[in-house]
Formats: sequence, structure tokens, C-alpha cells
Amino acid sequence: KGKIRLAPLRRSAAAAALRFGLGLGLGLGPRGPARRGLLRTMATSSADLAASPLRRPLCLVTDIDGAYENPSASSLTHSTHPRQAHAMLEPPGTLHGHDEPMRELLGLMESAQRASLPECAMVYNTGRSLPSFLRLHKAEAVPLPDVFIGGTGTEMYTFERSSNGEIEAIEVAAYASYIAKGGWDKAAVTRAVEATVSAAPHGVVATDPDNGRNKLKHALTVTAAALEDFITVLRARLVAENVPEGAVSQAVVCSHFQDPTLAYVDIVPSLANKGAATTWLLRNGDVHFGWNGFSATDVLVCGDSGNDQAMFDLLHDDHAAEDAAVAAGTRLPGAKGVLVSNAKPEMLRYAESALAQRAASLHLAESEAASGIMEALTHFGWIGS
Repeated sequence: KGKIRLAPLRRSAAAAALRFGLGLGLGLGPRGPARRGLLRTMATSSADLAASPLRRPLCLVTDIDGAYENPSASSLTHSTHPRQAHAMLEPPGTLHGHDEPMRELLGLMESAQRASLPECAMVYNTGRSLPSFLRLHKAEAVPLPDVFIGGTGTEMYTFERSSNGEIEAIEVAAYASYIAKGGWDKAAVTRAVEATVSAAPHGVVATDPDNGRNKLKHALTVTAAALEDFITVLRARLVAENVPEGAVSQAVVCSHFQDPTLAYVDIVPSLANKGAATTWLLRNGDVHFGWNGFSATDVLVCGDSGNDQAMFDLLHDDHAAEDAAVAAGTRLPGAKGVLVSNAKPEMLRYAESALAQRAASLHLAESEAASGIMEALTHFGWIGS
């Protein structure tokens, strides 16, 4: 229970690994997860890696692609959720998208993880479900992270090698128990969503097939024109279903990566979002992941779309006034963030106001995807220029 076996890479995926310069020789021990070493590259020399050492501990928390899998016109017509289409068609996002910069970043992380100090960890924090990520992992040889946070903060997994050599995804049960507190009722939420869809059938393009698997999330794709009315009706339906006001987060809206007339909507527990998951991870990493005590100043959050806002909300330049927020887990004084240049429109609008309180903490990258992350690592002094 809580374990998912990962099938071995097919030959085509191995070829893709060579094409991208990425290997998947995971640095796992004979049994159980390693504290570091999950990332491996194939085409980066030791000299290249030595040229960009980390100057201090780094916990890199990043969205993978900033966009869900690319829908075809036929998939939308037949109401197949766009998040389930083929991963290899995606545009650049936060991490995934450009071969050379991604290889450079992963090579840097590998070099840091091979060294005993400073401590280094890679965390994927994405709207993708675990099955969706595993498809990307197999299709394009995207390496496994130290920790996978999926479903917009509703699931958390680590990876380990079993005695027969298979890699298994292990659910972090303590996190699932934590976010389920507060009266979350998936059945009631589902009824409220279905009633809302019935009231506005032309506004909903598709529901997510993963809704049946993920007990802590309900996701849809909605037309942008109907979005405001949809959210209003949904809130009323949740009240009608006696869902406690504090049990459900305000719906997380993320603009469609390709079609501006569409938007993704995630309904999740109030304790579940990418920011809350990041805070829980930092507070509990020593116990659950064998870390040596990352502090907030070791954290760099990276994103490009609406559901990444909760990570950026953790940042604030005025540390002294944030004691209550820190206690509540809604602030991480000293943490840094980067918004890559290919960010979605809603995040560019967010940045205009967010920078007033986060000018020293949030970097607006001039580069896309992994290049933007490398730019931020230099900007904040983790690596040399």
C-alpha cells in the first residue's frame, strides 16, 4: 500500500535519454532512498561540473513544465482532459523544455549531490499527478527527483529501489494525513462540482480522469468566459453540500498553456497547495527524507503559472513582521524565488504587485525554463557567474 512500481525504461526512452544528455542511473542504495544522488547526467564532464559548485545548501523546489500535457483539437472535442495527452508535445515551462540548459542544471545538481557538503535536494512541485509525471519520466527521460509533490500539493512521494532492483514510488502518508484535516469530504465536493457542471454545461470543456484516483483533488478545464460564473456557482454548491467553509481552498485557477480561451481549475483542501507543501517539506524533511536541516534561506522556489503563486506567496522581504505568518506556515523568511521569462499571463500580472514586498526575494528571469533557474542561482549567489 502506498507503493507504485516503475517499469524499466524502454529502449526508446533510453534513446531519448541519450538525445537529451540525461541519464537515469539513480543514486539509490541497495534498499531505501538515498539522502542525495537521485539525479544523474551522462554527457557532462567532471570539469564542467567543478566549474559551477554550490556555495551553500540548496533545496530547489520547482514546477516541472509549468504546463499540462498538450491537448490536440480532437481530444478537446471528445472531452478528453488535456492533461492526459502526450507529454512530448509540451512547450517550454519552468524546468522542462530546453535540452542544454536542463542538462546544465541537472549536471550542477548531480555534482552538488555527489559532494558531501553542502546539502542539496531537488523537489518537483507540480500540478501533474504521479501517473502523469511517470509518463513524462519514461517518454522523455526526465530524472526522478528526491521528492515529488503532485496534484497541486495534494500528493507527495519519494522513490526507492526494492530488493529486486525495481524503483518504487512511496507515498508520504504523514503528508496525506496532514492535508486531509479540516473537514475535507471528496464525495461532497464531487457532488458540488457535478451540480455546477450541470448548471453551466457549455462552460466546462473536460473533467480530469485522475479525479477518481486522487482523493484530495477535483480538477476541470473551463472556458475563460464562463470561469467567473463557474466559481460563483461552485461556492454556492459547496455551501449547499454542507462542506465546511474552511475545508476547501478557493479554486486554484491556472491559465491554459496554449489556448487563452481556456483555464484549468483545481479544487483542493484548504491545507493543500504548492506553498503549504513546500513549508511542510522544509519542516519535516529531516524526519521523512533524512535531510540535515535545510533552513528557509536554502530554498529556491521556481514557477511560471497560476498554481505556483502559493509558492511565491511564501516570500517576503520584511522578515521581522512575519512571526505569526511563519508560525502558520504561510511565510518562509529568507527563501528566494524565480519566475521564469516564459511565465503565463496571470503570473506576470501577479509579479507587478508582488514585487512591492518581494523585490529582494523574487527574481524575474530574463531566460526561459531551466535557463531562468540557472540565472536565479547566479543572481542569489548559489553559484558563481
